[in-house]
Amino acid sequence: MKIVSYLLLPMTVVGATTRTIFYYFADILGLLAVTLNQCRHLLIRSRRRVFWGLFKRQLFNTGYKAVVVNCVIATLLGIGLAERGTAYLQKQENFADVFVLVVIREFSPLFSGVFLIARSATAITAEIGHLQLNREFAIVKAQGINPIFLFILPVFFAIPLSILIMIVYFSTVAIAASWFYITLYTNVDWSLVQILYLIASGLGWVDIAVLMSKAIIGGALIALVSLYSGYQVGNRFTDVSRMISQSTTALLLAYFGLCVGLSLAVF
Repeated sequence: MKIVSYLLLPMTVVGATTRTIFYYFADILGLLAVTLNQCRHLLIRSRRRVFWGLFKRQLFNTGYKAVVVNCVIATLLGIGLAERGTAYLQKQENFADVFVLVVIREFSPLFSGVFLIARSATAITAEIGHLQLNREFAIVKAQGINPIFLFILPVFFAIPLSILIMIVYFSTVAIAASWFYITLYTNVDWSLVQILYLIASGLGWVDIAVLMSKAIIGGALIALVSLYSGYQVGNRFTDVSRMISQSTTALLLAYFGLCVGLSLAVF
């Protein structure tokens, strides 16, 4: 019997893991349904004013405060690509194609999502976790205020928009850094207008649609997982750090998988 138990142990572990993953995603979908259900309150003017204030605060914390690190990485990437590109790609058309493929199509959404996960998603999980730890959700609900509308709905809309904004200024800074490096440190005579025209010509509607899909789907995923993880905090203060660690790992795997999967599926 012990031999049989040892043989069945891997199957039991796989079954338990599959069941845990299934319930996890079911809970995430449930949170999505509840969040979307709260959108009807945005039709009420007084509640829409409250939402707008919370939404701007969340957008400022997630999209604006990450501008420094985003621009630094974009500058370094733009300089590196310009240095290698002018050495091995003698034609502007080839440089523009590589820039669209590497920076705009792949790295801008990938880095923007990773920055947001590392900086903002952990903060959201910690904030919601401390609210749950201190039973403030129950206090707010007892006052007749829906905590989903107050704490979750602004985050759900702010995160995807933040990633879209970060993609735009990541790509812009990378283009500017590349052009400045080419102008100052190389003998290549490429004008900024020509580079912008070739990059715009190489960026099709499919590329834009994929970028928006990565931002919207990935942003919604980041928001839901970080919010759900914070809500899972129990009675111990160590639960907050544990859920931050778990949600960060899950989000990095999920977001990388989403970006790579969309690129492979479309391109």
